[in-house]
Amino acid sequence: MKKSKLLFLLPLSALLFACGPSESERPSQSHSGEESESSLSESSSESKETTSSIEESEETKTESSSEIEELEPFSISRDDIPPSEQSSYLSQDITIGEHTFYVENVQQGNGEYNGTIQMRKENSFIYNKTPLGHSQITITLLDTREEPYNPIMADLTVYYGEAENPSEMEAEVAKEEKGDGTVVCTYKLPSLSRYVRIANESSRAGYALSIEFGTDK
Repeated sequence: MKKSKLLFLLPLSALLFACGPSESERPSQSHSGEESESSLSESSSESKETTSSIEESEETKTESSSEIEELEPFSISRDDIPPSEQSSYLSQDITIGEHTFYVENVQQGNGEYNGTIQMRKENSFIYNKTPLGHSQITITLLDTREEPYNPIMADLTVYYGEAENPSEMEAEVAKEEKGDGTVVCTYKLPSLSRYVRIANESSRAGYALSIEFGTDK
């Protein structure tokens, strides 16, 4: 009878062995699957965050460009420049209405140049410190050319940008000689601009009768 029981147990143990991995191995496979799902979830979350960051960046750019509002036209004349001794150029802030500008090597014109804003040759400039909202600057210059001794006159450059005192992007200019001793220079900006810099980098002093800020309409 004992031999019969032993013979019965042997086939049973062989059957259990052939049934595959033990129960202790199964949780390991389940854990691996959970890690894979977790990685996919994290990857998806990171992708959504990246997309969200890009969208926020684009929205910020759109809001930034839409913040520029068109402002009322105004102008700068000789009387807006504080008086100083002859040949004593100014380097200081000036206020014109609600706008603050910085002038470097600029003064009131005197003598035969009375009534003008005098800008020293090579290294004078005017730039705004409070944001603007204009797309056109018109500068009326006194024509100081005199043949044959002084055949050239100052050529002013207008820079524009999104930061104070820009010096990279130049505005296009159209010049018109009026026949009355003046030259009108119209500078076109590509859109409403916050900041501009009017510079005299030429080899002649510049004499502006007026500097007008407006829009091209």
